Amino acid sequence: MRLNLAKIEAALLESVRADPALIGTILVNDGQRTDMFADDYRTLTAIAEGRAVVGGVS
Repeated sequence: MRLNLAKIEAALLESVRADPALIGTILVNDGQRTDMFADDYRTLTAIAEGRAVVGGVS
């Protein structure tokens, strides 16, 4: 399973929270894909866990 992370402005995040139907504007804007990062969620979990251990958060 893949997880897509999009770089967005805080104002757009608030708009989507108020109206979840706007989520499509984050992924595709005027026919072009937004600035996104996609990876397998298990890989991202492993990275986050590793960083937490190194940072002493575990």
